[in-house]
Amino acid sequence: MRFRRCLLIFILLAVFCTGIARAEGNVCVRVEKREFTREEVQKYINRSAISLELASGESMAAVYDPESRQEFIQLAAEHFVTVGVLREKLAGIGKEIPEPEEENELRAFSRTWYEEVWQNFSERLAETYPDGNYPESFVTEVMTAAGYDMDDLYDMALLELQQQRLIELYCADVQVTADEAMAFYTENYVEPDREKYENNPVLFESDVIVNRGSAAYVPDGFFYIRFLILNPNGERMREIEKAQYAYEDSMAAWEAAGEALKTAALNGENLESAQTLYLQEEQNMNNALTALTEAREAAAADYAPLMETIRQALNDGADFSGMISMYGEKGNDTAMGENGYLFHPQSGIWYPDFVAQVSRLEKPGDLTEPFFAGTGVYIVQRGEDLPGGPYDPGEELLEQIRGEMLYERQTSRLNELADEWRQDMDVTVDLTGLEFPIY
Repeated sequence: MRFRRCLLIFILLAVFCTGIARAEGNVCVRVEKREFTREEVQKYINRSAISLELASGESMAAVYDPESRQEFIQLAAEHFVTVGVLREKLAGIGKEIPEPEEENELRAFSRTWYEEVWQNFSERLAETYPDGNYPESFVTEVMTAAGYDMDDLYDMALLELQQQRLIELYCADVQVTADEAMAFYTENYVEPDREKYENNPVLFESDVIVNRGSAAYVPDGFFYIRFLILNPNGERMREIEKAQYAYEDSMAAWEAAGEALKTAALNGENLESAQTLYLQEEQNMNNALTALTEAREAAAADYAPLMETIRQALNDGADFSGMISMYGEKGNDTAMGENGYLFHPQSGIWYPDFVAQVSRLEKPGDLTEPFFAGTGVYIVQRGEDLPGGPYDPGEELLEQIRGEMLYERQTSRLNELADEWRQDMDVTVDLTGLEFPIY
């Protein structure tokens, strides 16, 4: 059903384009003697609408009421007025036509762009409508109906080149300082992350450490750790597994006894035997936990001699990373960065036993004694603290922000100039026959 709806969407778009094509030659926008047909403007409207739908996941009919649909059409026409004004300005100074080398680059860029857009459309259709059975030609038809053919993309790339040329000629005085870029970074990157992560290290761990995200603010209390993992020998592991199973069985028996005690109380039965059983199972569970703890501690104690060897090597100037490579029986997790793993005493991603042991380390270089956590024995070394607070954006990100701000300012200035230049040009706009793509 949803696939049929997709077909209807693009069939209607195709009908729009076909209908307007019959009116080709009818001028929708004229700037001096430069003309844009209704077909060109309608394709731009279609492309803008379908791009918004693909980005938002909402139909344009639901987002735009009748009044705003007309504004959508008017803005599309105004886009072509601006294009006409800019190209007339360039033509007046002999700069409109791209140089041969620029032309070749534009054509190559447009071909690559078209292939990328085609692939994106294809993947989006296959992902959204996995049961759809359509040929590759249908993807091309969908793109054409949405206003994405090779000539459209070339014209968009050409306009970008022409805008940049005008910016270089008339907006070179518009600049963005490093301080302005830093202020933008603080307001738009740091402050939102401060509100999100301050006093919430578990959320920071989830977003940044586990899911490999980035953040501009780091909560207080994080420090780096490195650890060496050791496997208990076969006999010790069998003892641990036996004790683990016994503990789990006793836990289940204790919980069942608790349910039986509740049922007896609800039914008004004599509670003495139920209470006795409950207390007995609780004691069995505690005994099983003690046995499990002892088995784990015995596995950790096996590595006391190795611990002394490692401590002596570190005292002699060895690096703990070398100890990991030399004695670790499991490879390092690839998530470890150059400085180690990030850890916080309120961590939610490490074993509770691991958190309890590592949280006792007071300063960089401190080591834990061997301890059991999860299914292995760990020796952990504390590294340097990660300073809490705003994260330094670095030159690369700051330059990227400055470039984006500069482009926005210069484009805004160019639009202001286009409005001024427009006053001296003959401009006419006729919106007759343009359709808002409702589907």
